[in-house]
Amino acid sequence: MHAYETNFHVREAVLSGWPGYYGYYKDTADPSANNVYLDYGLITTTTPSVPYDASWTIPTPTVNPTTNSKTVFEYVNTANPLPITDWAFTTIRRDDNTGPRDLTIPSVTMLLQTPITTTTGTTGTTGTTGTTETKGGALVSVIQYKNSQQAVTREVLLSTITNAWFLTHSQVLGYEFINWVTQGIFVGGRFVYMSNHLDDLFLENELWDINSNKTNPLLTYRLNSADISNAVSKQTAFRAAHPTAGAAFKLDFAFNGAGAVVDPLATTLVANKTDDLVAAVIANKSQFRFINHTFSHADMDKAPVPANPNCDYTTLATTALIH
Repeated sequence: MHAYETNFHVREAVLSGWPGYYGYYKDTADPSANNVYLDYGLITTTTPSVPYDASWTIPTPTVNPTTNSKTVFEYVNTANPLPITDWAFTTIRRDDNTGPRDLTIPSVTMLLQTPITTTTGTTGTTGTTGTTETKGGALVSVIQYKNSQQAVTREVLLSTITNAWFLTHSQVLGYEFINWVTQGIFVGGRFVYMSNHLDDLFLENELWDINSNKTNPLLTYRLNSADISNAVSKQTAFRAAHPTAGAAFKLDFAFNGAGAVVDPLATTLVANKTDDLVAAVIANKSQFRFINHTFSHADMDKAPVPANPNCDYTTLATTALIH
């Protein structure tokens, strides 16, 4: 694989990897002295407790100060620390001029590191006070493999942080690993959508009963006009605070029509416009988007009927319940 990367100038990205180094990842079938095939030029140190705020350390070139800022994590505000909320390897550069068996030497550039720690105490026999600063360990790095002529033969973007879709740092870091490894070349397009779906508009919901430790059908809450006014106000404030990304933001209401009519069992359905909630939604309809969430919130996954009386499937045959 490394030969393929070298010959065809293909980059490698490791989103959550072990910082392998000499002594590990050896091909035991290869009798040569140098048979290490995986070497990121790093040594594992300690694993700090989480959470903590990692610091961006993307270097600025002296020749072209904007180069790195436009090629590595260019969409991230690197002036702010990045919260790391899950386990990660902390690594340091090895810098011993050894490398994998292709005779290249890994050169490590740290992009994100753990916090820098400073220890103050007495040193020496005179009792003078000294300060020791420990640089943070690497979390995200670019490793360039150089040959004897100091030419870069291949590159790896390595993260040693555990990742999952629900972690903030994964959301922040993930895109760049694709962008970097493809060198910004994509087939198709990438779009990011921000939406918020609120289910069961017009219906009441059961509340939690602290005495029985479960929801109680006798304790219910249904939205009212004050809730709608509050939603409009908060949404307007959000749009104003984020005029670029949030200017067109709207809440998506998944509604159930049975809660918005005078009689849901009537042959001819009539909207209950005198109802406090219905009137408020109609008055502010331009502020929201709406999604059909079925008329009566039918349970259609508990067949067969009539063996299971909780299934609403048969009621869907009536005009009133499919309107």
